[in-house]
Order: sequence, then C-alpha cells, then structure tokens
Amino acid sequence: MAACEFSINYNGSEEELISKARNGILGAGGKFEGDTKAGSFEIPVPGKDIEGSYVIATPDINIIINKKSILVSCERIQEELEKYLGNGGVTDVSNV
Repeated sequence: MAACEFSINYNGSEEELISKARNGILGAGGKFEGDTKAGSFEIPVPGKDIEGSYVIATPDINIIINKKSILVSCERIQEELEKYLGNGGVTDVSNV
C-alpha cells in the first residue's frame, strides 16, 4: 500500500518536466530512473530514504510514494517535489 499519492499540474513539456525532476533529485543525492511516460526515484533523507514512482498524464504528473520515514509527512514530500519541479500547482492530494 502506498504511503502517499498526489498529482502535480505541470504546464511545460514532458521533456522539461523530466529534466527538472532528474536534475533536482540527482542534485539532492538521490536516484532517478525513467522517461517521459513513467519512472521511479529515491531521495535520501535522514532515517529512511523516500522511494516512489511517477506516471505522466499530461498536464499532470501522478506521484506515488511507496516508502518514507514516519517523521516525514506526505505534505512535506509534496512541497519538496514541487520545488524540484519549480511548480506549485497541486491538483489532488490523497494521504493513505
């Protein structure tokens, strides 16, 4: 069962979105695998890395967080990913 699920609205191209995501996550010392359709990522945080996946359904990127520390809220993860993408438009948030 996923720890968090949310969608971020993105108005740029899929290539630009993936470039921003890859650069932001790798820049934070994480791992990123994927393309303009789907992929996975890992972001290092103290205690337990955040692991998730994404699917692009233009104009949204749907994100599923599979593993996270109980000390890191879904809202905080959402905020950080929005920063990586340089976009603040979240369209749906579901905390499981």
